[in-house]
Amino acid sequence: MPTPFIPLFSSEKIKKQARLAEAITAPPVAAPGFAPFRAGTPTPTGDALLSPAPFPPVAPSSAACHEPPKISLEREGGTIKQIRIQCGCGELIELECGY
Repeated sequence: MPTPFIPLFSSEKIKKQARLAEAITAPPVAAPGFAPFRAGTPTPTGDALLSPAPFPPVAPSSAACHEPPKISLEREGGTIKQIRIQCGCGELIELECGY
């Protein structure tokens, strides 16, 4: 006598997964002032692409950099842990590398 079929998932779990899939595939909701990008729509060109800079322009440094920057790498085994950039004007920029 064969045993009755017992589903692996309950009907409630299947309904929940269907609601989740529907929420994932629902059209995006744009923030106020923005519209979602739609494939096949024309994109702006020329002056429409220009927008104000998010930060004010930086004033040029009073110290002229006559020397090229010096770049050094700090390694640990085969990986680079830190990159140091020494500008000709003396400014030091250290970049920590996280993998």
